[in-house]
Amino acid sequence: MDFLMKPILTVWLFGGIDVCLLALILTVVGVAAAVVFAAWGKKKEMAPCKRNGIAAAIAAVAVVGSCALSVLTDATAAVETEEWVTLFGLTIPIHRVAFTINVGENGYSVYWYGILIAVGFLLALWYGFRKAPAFGVDKDRMMDVILVGMVAAIACARAYYIAFDDTMGFDKYFDIHNGGLAIYGGIIGALVFGGLTCKVRKVSIRDMFDLAALGFPIGQAIGRWGNFVNQEVYGKATGSDWFGMTGSSVGKVAVHPLFLYESLLCAGIFVFLHFLSKKRRFSGQLFSLYLILYAFGRFFLEGMRQSEYILMAGRVGISQIVSVVAVIVGVALYFILRRRIAPKPEEEYQPLFGEMAADPEKEAAAYELMGCEWDASDEELDAAYEAARAPFEAMETETDEQRANVDAKLEELAAAYDFLKRVRAAEDGAEPAPAAEDETQPEESEAE
Repeated sequence: MDFLMKPILTVWLFGGIDVCLLALILTVVGVAAAVVFAAWGKKKEMAPCKRNGIAAAIAAVAVVGSCALSVLTDATAAVETEEWVTLFGLTIPIHRVAFTINVGENGYSVYWYGILIAVGFLLALWYGFRKAPAFGVDKDRMMDVILVGMVAAIACARAYYIAFDDTMGFDKYFDIHNGGLAIYGGIIGALVFGGLTCKVRKVSIRDMFDLAALGFPIGQAIGRWGNFVNQEVYGKATGSDWFGMTGSSVGKVAVHPLFLYESLLCAGIFVFLHFLSKKRRFSGQLFSLYLILYAFGRFFLEGMRQSEYILMAGRVGISQIVSVVAVIVGVALYFILRRRIAPKPEEEYQPLFGEMAADPEKEAAAYELMGCEWDASDEELDAAYEAARAPFEAMETETDEQRANVDAKLEELAAAYDFLKRVRAAEDGAEPAPAAEDETQPEESEAE
């Protein structure tokens, strides 16, 4: 019965924090979260029984989880660590292991690096699901693309690293626990195999890549802090006594914390692309800008690395070569897609929807004009309509004839969109909304 006296988990905490104190903190946080949810639900006019039930469940999970942490965890494991990092004058004790599951002879350790990578991936996935309807991407099909892309990213990140590391051969491919992943290899693998899956699952590659361009920097910004815990991804000496990073594994000479620089770079890229996504003018715009911005920043960060940490292709850093290529590809892609997708105002306007007013395939023509499938949700139809209008609304015309052609196209899109909304309302048994053109009709005067 001795195994019953053995704790299930060994938790490694910074600075010698007691596990019981951590459990108390988690309880307070959980109760506070329940109160915040109750207030939010009341503001949203949620049913009282549902609102209070969910709030009580949140608090209960926090309390039960905290009790389990205290009972099942070795409280003596929260000890001071001999590893430390000083970042801009602030010394932080660290431990690479987050917790150990005491199963087997030596147990199984879970590292902070893996936890941070997982958190970054889950946040990117959550954000992608939130944005998918606005991009006209089906969530179920998107998940298929993500799963394939994730597996390919890990496999290719490892292969990329080994291919350019002279000290390691492919016989060590599966020794991934010893480190050795290259972010560029992961991005390339995710894009290639994710793109192939888009073809199979009939997902727009440009729209899916735009979503990826928003998800990648989230995962990168958070995942880079795993390098902080591992005391890796740092650069040359700063020449300062406080500006930079030192550590038990880094040394006592302050060096550039490149992990922090790249984390801030990716966070900035995400913020910029997030706000730009609300005014996206063409599919592929966000992805091409991500390539340009990230590769441009990564080029200079690679130049700040210590030479022994740079993957070389001959006498040149491979990542800097890839960065230059990525910037060129990104710029070319941006202008090619912009010119290819944007209609040309000088071409003679040829209506596609209006001529089919009495055609039994009018509904199919309307969906084709919107650029979405008949089984698209209302949110996806709205997003497709906005995406179809965007390039015409942003177009600069030089002559009255060009302006008339553009206006005619916008009117046709509005008519097709209005027609589909009325058809859907009729199918749902709702009262059809008045046609868009009817709203502009002048009201009859009282005199008439």
